[in-house]
Amino acid sequence: MRRDDDFDAFSEGLLRVAHVCGRQTLAADLIVTYFTLLQELPCPPLLRAMDAFARTAETGRRFPSPREIREWVSSTHAPPRGLTTDEQTAVWLRVTPAMTAWERAGQAGSAWPTFEVTWHGALADLGLLRAAKPQDQQDCWQRWLSHGAVHTADSPIATRAQVEAALRPVLPRCSPVFATALQEIADRIHAARGDRDPGEEG
Repeated sequence: MRRDDDFDAFSEGLLRVAHVCGRQTLAADLIVTYFTLLQELPCPPLLRAMDAFARTAETGRRFPSPREIREWVSSTHAPPRGLTTDEQTAVWLRVTPAMTAWERAGQAGSAWPTFEVTWHGALADLGLLRAAKPQDQQDCWQRWLSHGAVHTADSPIATRAQVEAALRPVLPRCSPVFATALQEIADRIHAARGDRDPGEEG
């Protein structure tokens, strides 16, 4: 899906889905988000799938996620080949400014929604929507969590073990309050370095 006509038709189809789910309207930014996350799909099969749902689904059921809508469309395309190293770098260079802006804004909640929209937008801009595998997305997410390091071990963030090893000689001379604060810092670093699933607090 690329053209304005596609977006208009998609908006109408998604609104029909929403009506079946008991929602009389949808926020404009939600429609744009769904359109962005599903734009690698060919428009006609996607519209047919949404129309079929609107005609057959039980009234009041839960509003579907983009992943569920994608699963409605039986794909006849070849499986994704995965991104090359150069393509991963090109996507990363588009993702990182948006994620840096999100981090500086100090917003509450998970970074995942911002990352997911930015990731798919980068793939669309680069013509890679049908090339990327789920693991490519996960690798990019983990790279952001590791402050740009391709491998977690190369991250500038220390591991909990490294922090504890550095602090072990001085902790006996610290006040209990200061020691507790240092332990909390170590715990936060450990959480930042952990292999978290997509969508966890970033």
